[in-house]
Amino acid sequence: MFETDHQTLVRWRQAIDRRKSVRRFTGEPLDPRTVRALGRVCTGCTHLPGGRVRVVPVDGRDAARRVFRWLPGGIATFIHGASLTFVILSSGLPHDPEDAGFCGEQVVLEACSLNVGTCWVSGTFSRKAALSLAGAAQGQHVVCVIAAGSAGPATASRHKRKKSFGQVCGTPPDALPPWIGDAINCARVAPSGINRQPWWFEVRDGVLHKPEVVLWPRKPAPDFPGVTFPVLAAGPRRIDHGIAMLHFSVGAAFGGVNGRWSLGDGIGRPAVARFSMEGQGFAGRKIDPQGIE
Repeated sequence: MFETDHQTLVRWRQAIDRRKSVRRFTGEPLDPRTVRALGRVCTGCTHLPGGRVRVVPVDGRDAARRVFRWLPGGIATFIHGASLTFVILSSGLPHDPEDAGFCGEQVVLEACSLNVGTCWVSGTFSRKAALSLAGAAQGQHVVCVIAAGSAGPATASRHKRKKSFGQVCGTPPDALPPWIGDAINCARVAPSGINRQPWWFEVRDGVLHKPEVVLWPRKPAPDFPGVTFPVLAAGPRRIDHGIAMLHFSVGAAFGGVNGRWSLGDGIGRPAVARFSMEGQGFAGRKIDPQGIE
């Protein structure tokens, strides 16, 4: 179950609405107190079932230069001037890619609330340098990294085109409980590789009228007959799914509902995960964006 304190939840919900990707940083070092605060989030992440990644902060611009550098074959990095790198390590558990997105985005939202710029990077970086700098144990590998640092004016970028609500869910928002509508909207604006937004939400009525939300890797055919895409979508898309699940969880908790993600929907269909209600967050009261209930 996703749980956090009241103040953190409010900060993260606000951060979802204003987060932007930053690819060019000023290069200025971050305040040590900020780095320590982000380090605490790294060690205190809420994990998904079946995953247990480590998020390791690596401070310093020199370290970031080693991670984000020109790669063999002349491939250029698109990250410049970062002063902090979060390396996400996996020991090979089945759902570590989704957990990487789920845990890493907790750090991203906290960084946004502290006015620290961030950018997810899953391909153009040196895995060898990241492994070494993070002090990886034998058998661990790098899932992805997150670049972070001070963002100057006009350095942030945001994909202007996000899928509409109707492009990610077949049920109109006015036909859903408010907490589900807001949670899906939170997931709808989640970051994803090349802005692919690989998610579709199906809302089902569960036992005792407790709705259940199923996350699919993309919109299935009508009534889901003959679905053939795999449970574990390849590569970065699995990280994207974890990020979307974190956004959904924050939106649900913000609307007063706690729940639990189950990876795979458990009924023979190749869904990514399902979200089941397990309780009420903050006594079931919707939290005001300014922190006033």
